[in-house]
Amino acid sequence: MTAGADQRRHQRRDVDISIHLSLESDSQFFTYQGLNVSRGGLFIACEPPLAVGTPLRVRFVLPGWELHPVESDAVVRWTRTDPPGVGLEFVELSSTARMMIEEFTADRGGALLVPEVDA
Repeated sequence: MTAGADQRRHQRRDVDISIHLSLESDSQFFTYQGLNVSRGGLFIACEPPLAVGTPLRVRFVLPGWELHPVESDAVVRWTRTDPPGVGLEFVELSSTARMMIEEFTADRGGALLVPEVDA
C-alpha cells in the first residue's frame, strides 16, 4: 500500500532523530532517520522500504526527553517513494510514551516531568 491522501488521525510533528529498529531479535537492529512522529506512529526514511506488514520493535529519543527513550512494538503500514520511507504504526505504546509524544507534537515549549512508574 502506498500512502495517498492525508488520512492522519493524530497531530504530527517533523523531527530529525535516529530510530533504532529491531526486526527479528535484539541483536539484529538497524538505525534509520525519523522524519515525523505522532501518537499513532512515525515516518522513517529507508530505502529500499520495509515490506508492509513487517512487525518490528522501535526505540527513539525525542528532543527534550533524552532521559526517557520511547520503545514500542510497531508494524509497517505503508510505503512511499518521495521521499523514500515507511509509515510505522505503534502497536503497544505505554501511557508514559504516549504522553511524551503528545506533549512533543503539541509543541508546548518544553518537556514535562515523566512519572517514575507507567500507569
